[in-house]
Amino acid sequence: MNSNKYRILIVEDDSNICSFVKTVLEASDYQVITAGTCQQGLMMAASHVPDLIILDLGLPDGDGLELITAVRKSSGVPILVLSARTMEQDKVKALDLGANDYVTKPFGTAELVARVRVALRSRRNSANASGGKYQLDDLQIDYDRRTVTVSGSEVKLTQTEYNILA
Repeated sequence: MNSNKYRILIVEDDSNICSFVKTVLEASDYQVITAGTCQQGLMMAASHVPDLIILDLGLPDGDGLELITAVRKSSGVPILVLSARTMEQDKVKALDLGANDYVTKPFGTAELVARVRVALRSRRNSANASGGKYQLDDLQIDYDRRTVTVSGSEVKLTQTEYNILA
């Protein structure tokens, strides 16, 4: 089994929703880390370098919009807002600040997982416009499968090693 799963950070203060979303994503073979506050989310984003952030806007120590602004200063990681705020102005502000997508609660799990796939695919395609693979002499990185081969033999890497190489 490929150990280089996409890493998703969920920043959500409601433990029931957080647990539910985590379970859904893990069932879809994603690695999930969680944070319950803006401050924890920023710390986890910096230390774990996720491939995607799923963010609630209503957090106990600040507005999720602040987290979007802070993350965008140093990272292009996709951010999917998952919020109970349904006003158009809230959606527009989050998207203008740098969120890639916005899903309102309540949400369907199939749609959420599909939007996660789209965000990850968009990031992968923008990072690698060559069709999902990078080739240099005998080295090949397959971004779709998250594998590395040298002379046709797969090289076993930790997630961190893979992310650095990719």
